[in-house]
Amino acid sequence: MIRYTHERRESGLDRVHLYFDWPAMQGYRPAARNIFNYTLEEGSQNILFATIEPHLTLRDMSDRFEPIYSRLVASEPIAGIRGLLMYRFKPELREYAQEILVYGEREDAPPFIALCLKGAWARETLTSCTRDVRLSEKLTISYQFSNAMLMRWPEMEDAVLRTASSFLPINELGLR
Repeated sequence: MIRYTHERRESGLDRVHLYFDWPAMQGYRPAARNIFNYTLEEGSQNILFATIEPHLTLRDMSDRFEPIYSRLVASEPIAGIRGLLMYRFKPELREYAQEILVYGEREDAPPFIALCLKGAWARETLTSCTRDVRLSEKLTISYQFSNAMLMRWPEMEDAVLRTASSFLPINELGLR
């Protein structure tokens, strides 16, 4: 699952880059070679890239909606798949011209929020969406995925958090 060879060691790292196939949530293996060959063919869109690292900001994406994103998006969202709301950014925010904000309510959990490329930009990459989530008191996971995976966003989010959390010692998860 560790993406880069130089990170495959026992000593400490500032961050670790991972990649998984969906829905197996496993790293590279010969049987799944085609998925990991970075093509835009079917199957390759089921790959997730992730980085686990110390918090870089005070808030994760879910925590940034009200204080930040709500001021940047156009007021009326567009209904999307599986209960998602798609927000366009205000036209004057040119740095977000090729992005949309995806928002999904979750029962007993913070909202799912991702930034996704739109149009031709989204079709030309395997990782058109990005999301960051606070994983523990000290760590954040940022993950990138294809917008085609939004069809299963609740399951994907649960699988990413479950898989990433399984790598952490119990004391890092804030359980003790």
